[in-house]
Amino acid sequence: MPKLSLIIPTRNAEEHLHEALECLITQSNDDFEVILLDCMSTDGTTAIIDEFCEEYVDFRRVDFPSENTNAAMNKGLELAKGDYVWFYAPDGRVTDQTVGAFLETAEAKDADVVAGRIWYFGDFEPYYDIYADTTTVLPKFDKYERSILWDSELSNKIFRRHILVARNLTVPENLYEAGGILNLRALLGGLSFTGCPAAVYQRREQRGLEGFSPHLVPSLENAKVWVARMQEVFSIIEAEIKKDTGSLDGDEAFLQEAVYRTVSVLLNRFYRYFWHMDQETLTFVTEAFETHVQLLIPERFKKLKDAHPDIPLPNLVGNLQQAAENPAFSMLLDIADNEELPPLLNSLYMQTFPFFEVFARQSQYDSLFFPERWKTVPNLHVLPDEGFHNLARSEARSRVSINLRDGKPIDPRVLQKVHYAAVPLFAKPFFFNQTKNSFKVKRTLKEKGLNIT
Repeated sequence: MPKLSLIIPTRNAEEHLHEALECLITQSNDDFEVILLDCMSTDGTTAIIDEFCEEYVDFRRVDFPSENTNAAMNKGLELAKGDYVWFYAPDGRVTDQTVGAFLETAEAKDADVVAGRIWYFGDFEPYYDIYADTTTVLPKFDKYERSILWDSELSNKIFRRHILVARNLTVPENLYEAGGILNLRALLGGLSFTGCPAAVYQRREQRGLEGFSPHLVPSLENAKVWVARMQEVFSIIEAEIKKDTGSLDGDEAFLQEAVYRTVSVLLNRFYRYFWHMDQETLTFVTEAFETHVQLLIPERFKKLKDAHPDIPLPNLVGNLQQAAENPAFSMLLDIADNEELPPLLNSLYMQTFPFFEVFARQSQYDSLFFPERWKTVPNLHVLPDEGFHNLARSEARSRVSINLRDGKPIDPRVLQKVHYAAVPLFAKPFFFNQTKNSFKVKRTLKEKGLNIT
């Protein structure tokens, strides 16, 4: 019997699946089986699965008659034979030592759950997840260990199989991003957790020039899913606290951490990508934020404000037109080559500080290269080519005008850093260029594997 069962649900995963499976072949410890549950894929996913199943005897394909990948994970749990199970994403990667590190730690610590690190990679600068790092250095978890609310990933953890089965701990099938619910129930259910820094799961996250990973799209559907998921988290926590203490005040540290995470995600995953939302989505996000932020005690609200100095809290701007009329920056498209417009504009509208306006020449707007999706945003101003600079500066609503003289993509954090930097307004254009270049250098060095903070 294998020590570990990898459970991999797939649904139209052909783009990255081969890479995700290839890194399993090179593991230093091969005492595992791989259960690939295909959820009615319509692309080339099954061909990739069959390729690996034909070559490796420990790989097997299971056709799952539903598109629900959460349900597929639970079916995989039923089929698994390993002492431990690992719910592994079909678009991630792992280092060659990860399986061995997981199993060695599980045996040495006799743990029910072993948590590893998460390395995020994608369109912009790669980084280690600080919350997963917190969990990996803990030799033992308290019942109300708050870091588990942030480290909600499943793919960086292995679970003792018979404990999950005996206690009917499964992945909720009616909630997206439901892995964190299983983690939470396992923690509150008394399973012993430990960390393993040597186990590294590499999580692919696209939030940049080419768009968003599906779960990161700032859409109304995803916003509603997130709020519903966190309502389930609140219900679980509230029931557990009442069971332990007989009452619930609302200021309990664990519950406050869950509320804090909810409003943080509403800000960072949705609100900061302001121009990617329509008015209906923006209204839902701002109303959900205002409802939940009222649940924070003063100390936690101060922490939230300190973490987001560039956004006036608690009163978010909830109207696209209002934001367009009150920009902090006026960005002038001053590039000569129209072919550079798509990467530049896409990176500009990915800025995590969204309160800016854009001035473009009529010839740029009329070119084949101006992205259609940005032609109708209310913060775009199109001016005649002749006298463009004078017209732009006379019509600018902000006190800081910045000329974008090259089409190179801008790191998404640049405007945020420039906005709250303690430099005079006249110096902000210079600071913008300095910051842009600094982030570019750091990203290049990190991609080379250097430890740059």
